[in-house]
Amino acid sequence: MWCSMNPTDAKAMVLEQVEGWLDLFDDDMKAKEGVAVPSNVLELLAKFEQETQPSYPFALDYTVFQFPPNSGTAEADVWFGRAMAWTFGFNFEEASHCFQRSLDSAGERFALGHWGLALCHGPYYNRHGARYIKEGRDDQAKVFNIAQGLIHAKEAKRISIGSATNNKDPIQLALIDALLVRFTAYKDNATNTNDTNELQACFDFCERKYADELRNILQKHPDDPNVGAFLASALMNLNPWKLWLPTDATPRKERIPAPDTIEIQTTVRHGLSIAPNHPGLCHLWIHAMEMAPDPALSLPQATLLAQEGANKQSEIGHLSHMAAHIYMQVGNYQAAIDTSLHAVAADAKMIAIGQCGVGVYSGAVHNLHELLFACMWAGNVTVGREALLKLEKTATDSGIQRLPSRLEPFGLAKFHFMIRFGLWNEILSIPNILKQDQEFLCATYANQCYARGVAYAALGDVANAEREQKKFQEARLLPLLKDEGAVSKRRLHNIPEQRKLDVAEELLQGEILYRKGEFDQCFEVLKRGVHLDDNLDFDEPWGWMVPVRHALAALLSEQGLWQEAIDVYKQDLKLHPKNIWALVGLRDCLKHNGVDAELDRVLAMITEVSASTGVEPPLTSCACAVVKWNEGRGKSSTGGTEEAKKSCCS
Repeated sequence: MWCSMNPTDAKAMVLEQVEGWLDLFDDDMKAKEGVAVPSNVLELLAKFEQETQPSYPFALDYTVFQFPPNSGTAEADVWFGRAMAWTFGFNFEEASHCFQRSLDSAGERFALGHWGLALCHGPYYNRHGARYIKEGRDDQAKVFNIAQGLIHAKEAKRISIGSATNNKDPIQLALIDALLVRFTAYKDNATNTNDTNELQACFDFCERKYADELRNILQKHPDDPNVGAFLASALMNLNPWKLWLPTDATPRKERIPAPDTIEIQTTVRHGLSIAPNHPGLCHLWIHAMEMAPDPALSLPQATLLAQEGANKQSEIGHLSHMAAHIYMQVGNYQAAIDTSLHAVAADAKMIAIGQCGVGVYSGAVHNLHELLFACMWAGNVTVGREALLKLEKTATDSGIQRLPSRLEPFGLAKFHFMIRFGLWNEILSIPNILKQDQEFLCATYANQCYARGVAYAALGDVANAEREQKKFQEARLLPLLKDEGAVSKRRLHNIPEQRKLDVAEELLQGEILYRKGEFDQCFEVLKRGVHLDDNLDFDEPWGWMVPVRHALAALLSEQGLWQEAIDVYKQDLKLHPKNIWALVGLRDCLKHNGVDAELDRVLAMITEVSASTGVEPPLTSCACAVVKWNEGRGKSSTGGTEEAKKSCCS
């Protein structure tokens, strides 16, 4: 019956069911100014909205936030709840859309609607520091716009102190004040300098002021999980991806907490004790623990987010993806694949519906990158290839020109994948990037030269490998590849591409030296590559997708240096638990050294991992060890047995 009526008349009919309810609303069926509408009335209207309005296409649960916005209309409350869910899932485009819909429904007297829009223009864990200020002070920027954030923060404050406001919740009013402090600080202090250090210092000052405001609120209201989440998020912005030190591949047990990390942990842990299913707190806890000495402490939160994605309780792709951060750290690569598939499906749905700007596309490509990375660790070439094709299509569809600094470097993924699985001829069959495109597609082009050099060397063609090495070295000099730290023009997430190319430089040189029979020099070069790989800043996926140790240990094994290879494999397994590549390499070394007791444990682990992934284990840790790699593939090696034994590397 309701569906066939004018919405305003239908709402009036609903409210007439109980005497006095209709008097709470004006002629447009919006709550009268200054009137507190009972929750049972709002619940009834919410049911009405659910039955009469087109259903929201994405599954999510916003009831866990314990953040009633008291907008005065059930419809606005629902849209606000959805916006909060997307905010905690780092999808600020859809969050902004939902906050705007809440304002459209509640009217301009809804202060929290403007607060939410301002929040979406602020920094967060993946957009912070010098880059945030440099891009955010552009008044024409559509997202993360400091000026727009300040406009909405001021409007929220103006409404909150006026008589027309329908919300006098002290916590929410304090959050409005805190956000105004944040954006006022940015507007007053974000000078026109382009000096990265000065911009970073400005960011730290402004974000610290915001964190101080939030800490004051939390001290007065210690059991509010949302305030705790906002405080933890602000503190994380001050040390993004550096919550445990050092940030490189130092063994976990040796890492120590960075400044603010203990407060972050304490705050989030307390919030989870009150609201254990709060997706924002689960999200932040994973970030707080993924670099920690024991990342398994966040497995319950990772499992919760993964299960909600698998059961379609949540179609916020980034939250499903976050579970993979922990699964990768603890060595459950199949679980990382599974939850990444759910994240990718959620992203594909949003893109198909058409609700996607460049930020949504960027997040979707990132989630596909994680899926590809998990497949590479699991040895799953089939699902990995599907992920690669989707990654390339999604990046292309997004319009790489719209966000080249972030999207163009994903071109490296194809070449790392093919090197991982020894697809040498396929690498060489890919057309060279055209001369006129090489400057813009500089990261992709440099990685193509590197991959071609590795492929030629693995096939025994040193002359062509050296020609590609020269092209690679020239490609590194392209202007867009200049290392400018946080504001580099080619930077995939946390790491400027130039720093990854440092690793490639050593690997390619090591390959060529090995093929020339200069083994001692080769191993020294590859050890430098290991050091550079280890010293990349923490990232997920890790910046260099195929560990240098896998090549080094495989080549040491080929030359019969079994104990040295064992040491390399064991170190790799400390950093990347249960990875099948290091396990099969270690197995072969232990067989040659006759270490039976340890061999039995490794064999049992290989069986366990293979059963989990359903994938046949590789024959060696690196396809560069061509004799071993080709044994089970019915291929002849390059050259005779002894010559082939001295071939390889990547």
